[in-house]
Amino acid sequence: MSQLNDPLDHYGRMASLWWQTHHPTERPRPADETAFFMQVSSAVQRNIARVQAELQAGLPADLDYLDRVAAIRHTQIQAEELVLAAWFPESGGPPRIPETQSQ
Repeated sequence: MSQLNDPLDHYGRMASLWWQTHHPTERPRPADETAFFMQVSSAVQRNIARVQAELQAGLPADLDYLDRVAAIRHTQIQAEELVLAAWFPESGGPPRIPETQSQ
């Protein structure tokens, strides 16, 4: 499928590839696949935002502008690395299923 016509974003495609690699027999049925990976993407994005907020809460209040921008960018990178490692472990690990309720 071309990425131009792909309804999945970066995290949805990452989830689909991870499941295909590590749990090919546990993939959702084709009719549900796009919706499922869109839910995974949303859950990953919510988790990244939550972790990033927690990391940013610990930043010193007295940072000058450029240091604060750099620190915030660093928390974005850290949050993404932590969440992606939990959701898509390199070892395969058990798959995580997103909750279907809105949080």
